[in-house]
Amino acid sequence: MVFLFVPSVNMDSLMNGTQSGKTFLFLYLMMALGAVIFLQAFVFNKTKYIRIGVLDLFLTIWCLYSILNGILKHVPLSSRLFEFFGLIILYLALRQINMKYLIWLFVAVILGGAIQAVYGNLQLWGYYPSHHGLFKMTGSFFNPGPYAGYLAAVFPIALGLYLSKSLNVGVFERLNVQVFERLNVQVFERLNVRMFERLNVRMFERLNVRMFERLNVRVFGRFKREASNSAASNPQTAQPSNSAASNPQTAKPSNSEASNPQTAKPSNSEASNNAASNPQTHLWQSIIRLIAIATIISILLVLPASRSRAAWLAVAVSSFYLIAIRYRLYSRAKTYFDTRTKKIFLLTISVVLLTVVGAGLYLMKRGSADGRMLIWKVSMNMIMERPVFGYGFDQFKAHYMDGQAAYFEQNPDSEETMVAGDNNYAFNEPIQSMVEDGLIGMLLLGAIIWLVFLVKYKTEQSKNVEQEWTTHNNTRLPIQPDQIPIDETEQNWRLLVISRAVILSVLAFGLFSYPSQILPIKICLVLALAIAAGIFGRKVNTVRFHPILSKTARFTIKFILTVLSIGLLWVATERIQYIQTAWSDWKNAFDLYNMGLYKDCLDDYKKAYPVLKTNGDFLTNYGKALSMAEKHPEAVIVLHQAAKHYPNTVVYTALGDSYKKLGQTAQAEQAYLHAWHMDPSRFYPKYLLAKLYDETGQHEKAAATAKELLAKEVKIESSAIKEIQEEMRKIIDKQENSQNMFNPKGKGRKHNQQVATASCPAPFPKKKAR
Repeated sequence: MVFLFVPSVNMDSLMNGTQSGKTFLFLYLMMALGAVIFLQAFVFNKTKYIRIGVLDLFLTIWCLYSILNGILKHVPLSSRLFEFFGLIILYLALRQINMKYLIWLFVAVILGGAIQAVYGNLQLWGYYPSHHGLFKMTGSFFNPGPYAGYLAAVFPIALGLYLSKSLNVGVFERLNVQVFERLNVQVFERLNVRMFERLNVRMFERLNVRMFERLNVRVFGRFKREASNSAASNPQTAQPSNSAASNPQTAKPSNSEASNPQTAKPSNSEASNNAASNPQTHLWQSIIRLIAIATIISILLVLPASRSRAAWLAVAVSSFYLIAIRYRLYSRAKTYFDTRTKKIFLLTISVVLLTVVGAGLYLMKRGSADGRMLIWKVSMNMIMERPVFGYGFDQFKAHYMDGQAAYFEQNPDSEETMVAGDNNYAFNEPIQSMVEDGLIGMLLLGAIIWLVFLVKYKTEQSKNVEQEWTTHNNTRLPIQPDQIPIDETEQNWRLLVISRAVILSVLAFGLFSYPSQILPIKICLVLALAIAAGIFGRKVNTVRFHPILSKTARFTIKFILTVLSIGLLWVATERIQYIQTAWSDWKNAFDLYNMGLYKDCLDDYKKAYPVLKTNGDFLTNYGKALSMAEKHPEAVIVLHQAAKHYPNTVVYTALGDSYKKLGQTAQAEQAYLHAWHMDPSRFYPKYLLAKLYDETGQHEKAAATAKELLAKEVKIESSAIKEIQEEMRKIIDKQENSQNMFNPKGKGRKHNQQVATASCPAPFPKKKAR
């Protein structure tokens, strides 16, 4: 359900239902899953094991660092923090699943992606509405960016399953084997196997023993056999001897048998091929590949319409990685480009191609690209202020807009003012990680990425068969060790390649977007990390807890733990429902506010306030509603709280309005100016400042501010801008009329008109009279 249904959830009854709906369903599922993990680990599982790999250790250190860093900086609870705890539970659950069953989670992921791709296509064709008024297609997300990012995370899984024709062989090859492996074979040890010695084994001589070669001998690995070395050399006629019967588990074929191709034990690669010929296996392979190719086509149809360059880049990078591994492009390129001239040519072509593609993507949406560069520049200033530990988990939005205001206050004439705006994200995950967790957090993330991509995938089994895959017809092939599909661990190797492609896709998307804010993408990322950790953690030590208490004491402890887990599950569920009710009250209050019922909406805001008092978006809406309802003392308190968690232009313009009504002119002026510095492209903050100057008798400041607004370049034409410009002209005329009272000849007025006309041309030409 997590991988299949969570991406498609949308709860219209909640505020920001496309995001909060996914979060609450995910939290409910994780609470239940956490209880199951607890019970399985401490109650029902008689043999407890803890497997910890190097990647697990680094992920644990990073999680603990992020949590402790947030606690020390008094970071409040937030939806993103709740999601973080839920993702930890999901990771722990995935690490308990046998590796050969994780392919079905990949299938669930691509099914969820296929649902979203079809949904997006139906939105484009007009069958379903989008969830954003400015975009025709958003899927089940709030805008096309996260929607395209999620599809970009699903795409490498679908492509990887399609390219890996025999990926799921290992699953069906071992299904029936596992049944027999769990049998208590000690039952058969008590059988007097000598009774079979009297059988005339010659009756089996006519049987074609080749039919037994395809059997997976691992099924019988735990059975004790009776066969001497001499008898093993001739399996058609040999009879078990007493010496072999005394040790049936250790009977092995002789060298003569191994040299006979007809009677030798089949290799793992042969077993894989034989398993692939199984009709049931072939059917499932066909179904999975059909689902994969359908998902690929659906995503490719809808992805261009999203106009998300970051998603396009993510799909291109991950696809190139998978294709390069599948067809060994690196080894082939290394073989072909063997001279210095060819290498220089390849490098030149690559640089030119990347430059052309990068320039095209930049010019496609130049304003958006310039806005991101402004965000990165301001974020770098924030990093320099707190380089080591950062600002704390999920604290980027609590400090960024103040940093942007400081930047424009120091650079008021910068051309970047036209690309500024209220912003929550860094649009670059490495930069945002540096801002929130500092250099230490970034180094830990770098170590995790290094472990995933650069650590060689080798096991004890792979050492014996590496030569088989790296040689062909006695010719050495230039293949990298991590590109060698090991026969005994081929299933895990293919899963690792797909997991790396998913992580690579998320990293590429994160260079220009915000995947850490999108829950479905984080779920895919956790799945990929869990698979990589499981593969790399196979050789770690295993700790087993032996029972040391009596049976009654163990039963009592298990009963207490069961009751405790059920109680914790009930408490956690009640708490989540309580928070969900607050989000529902917020939605009701917001709808009443949009209808102009400012006083009526305050009751619902008050209900939600105890739960959402650290949510910057909620406090912004609540404070604005109090200001509009003429409850200015309360509005000032709530708006100051909002400024601590999410400073933005709405907070400071509303704060200026309330200070103005309370007669605190200096505080109102500072609030309007701060809102102006946050986003100099907006007209409204400085319009309110000009009105404040005019109403408080500061006519010269009012006229100067009005002239600045009339001279300001318009970012987006609208009727509101025209009304503001008209009022600014009235303020200027009012100032000129007051000056004419002391200058009867009108010289001052004429001079002011010339200045105003020269610096502030009319935005629209007058129509010619017919």
